[in-house]
Amino acid sequence: MKNIKNIEKLVKRSYLKNLYIPADAEMDERILGDAVTKMEESRKTKSVLVGPHIWRIIMNNRITKLAAAAVIFIAMIILGINYMGTPIDGASTVFAAAMDSIKQARTFSCITIFEATYEDEGKDGKYLSKTKKMFKEPNRERRVQLTSPWPRFVGEIRITDFKKRQELTIRPAEKTAILYDKSSDYYVDDNTGELKLTELNTSLRDYLLKLSEEAVEDLGNVELDGQQVRMLQTHKNSRVTAVWIDLETNFPVQIEHKWPDQIRSPVLYKSIQIDTELDDSLFSLEPPEGYDLRKFTGNWPDDKARMGAKIMHLGKLCLYYVNKHNGQFPSEFVDLLTSGIVTDEVLKKVLAAPEEPNGTPVFRYRKPDTNAEDRSIEIMLYEVYEEKSVDDLVVVTMLDSHSELLPVQTLIHLLKPWPDYKKKLSLKMTHLHWGCIHFAKEHEGKYPREIADLAGGKFSEEIIKRLQAAPNQPDGPTVIRYRPPHADADPSKEVILYELYDQWSNDGAVVCYANGDCEIITNQKRFEDLTR
Repeated sequence: MKNIKNIEKLVKRSYLKNLYIPADAEMDERILGDAVTKMEESRKTKSVLVGPHIWRIIMNNRITKLAAAAVIFIAMIILGINYMGTPIDGASTVFAAAMDSIKQARTFSCITIFEATYEDEGKDGKYLSKTKKMFKEPNRERRVQLTSPWPRFVGEIRITDFKKRQELTIRPAEKTAILYDKSSDYYVDDNTGELKLTELNTSLRDYLLKLSEEAVEDLGNVELDGQQVRMLQTHKNSRVTAVWIDLETNFPVQIEHKWPDQIRSPVLYKSIQIDTELDDSLFSLEPPEGYDLRKFTGNWPDDKARMGAKIMHLGKLCLYYVNKHNGQFPSEFVDLLTSGIVTDEVLKKVLAAPEEPNGTPVFRYRKPDTNAEDRSIEIMLYEVYEEKSVDDLVVVTMLDSHSELLPVQTLIHLLKPWPDYKKKLSLKMTHLHWGCIHFAKEHEGKYPREIADLAGGKFSEEIIKRLQAAPNQPDGPTVIRYRPPHADADPSKEVILYELYDQWSNDGAVVCYANGDCEIITNQKRFEDLTR
């Protein structure tokens, strides 16, 4: 079971830091609905690995990278629940009437509460996570993060209008607002493999409906928050689900999952409102008066955003496989077929380029090493790169479940079996090399005289400094030096970036040539000759 423990550590590192659900990130809540279906299928065959396994795509920075975890974590907690029961005292009749009305509902609102674990500055902690979600069909959604371990995110509001393709994030603690362009937000249809623009997702409501539709035990009338309601309950092994029903509408107003025999916190859905009036002002994309508004158009081109959606979906399919195979990742894509995770037709469509749905695969899978020291650089999925130029960018997904755009040369070096520190240095160098190439394209083929000349183009001054700093000291001193190449030099032999050192190490030093290739030089004299 060592592998399972390693994967749990993986989840902890990628999930716990950001339970506040920052709206800077793309929250692919669609996974919740997909996971419900897949987990139900898993139950019919074998027991699943219950735990907070997550998969999502990242589009921006470190904070964005860890973003979608909280909602997905809730999903995976509740997905391990199987509900079975026998109709008692007409309880199923009550539900049947309620469900007929709910299926015609156009609005939904609910507060989700559960105890969450988080990590901050290397220290673990717990807090009570409370998130309010509401939506108004067909295309508007609002989220409020009611609690957070980090004060700046308490009360954060995210409003999405899928018709306008815009999303507004409001942070009351800072009096700031960010308006995001969602024109290039895509997802892959689980049943067909087709790429589509994101749309309003009703997974949470639909999941609660699924819970409520099951036959349950009738416990009669009880009081809830000063109101008479009808309480229904169901048991499955050590799990207990209670549902409180409004006597007038027959709608559920609260649902709670408990595990009395386990050290596991309850998951509570309270203040459930179905088909009630929700004022349009709740979904306004206008920031409050006095707030500083910034606009963000995204940093992924549309073609790469499409590729990103596909690689995220492939990662999600691998997650389903992990859940069905006791924490083991697939060895190759064909394993997803043999285990019934996806059909051959759908997989071929997902693996193909967005503009050629029936074309050849443009993604590769590499079984990850779950014992990797740093999972943020352990590549698992990547875009085929052999026919691309050295200045192209490709989409990749790492073992820590984040996806990003990388220069081709960076991908090549991350695939090498180098020590982590040297691999990270090569990653930094190939990023700087990529910036130098684009600088040369804009300056008649001339490379920058010094690395600071890149500022204002592809990189900011702050990014350049961080790229030159040690991997474990982003704000530390420079450990990578740049030297402009000679005009007549052989690019494969001309070093333009190299590692600085106080004392020569037996591990050698990393250099980056003008063609973007990196090498670990273990002979000090050769290193000095190359960098002189």
